[in-house]
Amino acid sequence: MWFFYWFHCFWWIVLLPTTPVIVIFLLWLGMQGIMVPNILVWAFISDVIDYGEWKTGVRQEGTTYSLYSFMRKLSQAIAGWGAAMGLALIGYVPNVAQSPETLFGFKVIMALLPAIACVICFIIFKYGYLLDDEKFRKISADLSA
Repeated sequence: MWFFYWFHCFWWIVLLPTTPVIVIFLLWLGMQGIMVPNILVWAFISDVIDYGEWKTGVRQEGTTYSLYSFMRKLSQAIAGWGAAMGLALIGYVPNVAQSPETLFGFKVIMALLPAIACVICFIIFKYGYLLDDEKFRKISADLSA
């Protein structure tokens, strides 16, 4: 549900001829939708730690959290590089009035690319995260024994 809310908020930024106020409002709405998955990720990490202990017999919280933290930092660095490359690709020139093509490029960078990334993440999560409630109950019961 949150995925579709977030996706639609950002999709409208690309489609609507918007003023800066409308873009900022739609970005704010979109961020409300992405907050929930960002918070829930931390619950999933603890489930993954339990799964790792169940699978290997060794509990490795430190390794799991540090790897997760490293991957977040790596993705933030890649995002910063990607934003700079995106500005270069759309023909952004600082301190001048931007062309309509460049302004549309801003919309693509701010909304369409994140929406596409969200679709990819949704597919990976839907088909790659295999810990459902039933399996996790079994894992919890096995670890408690």
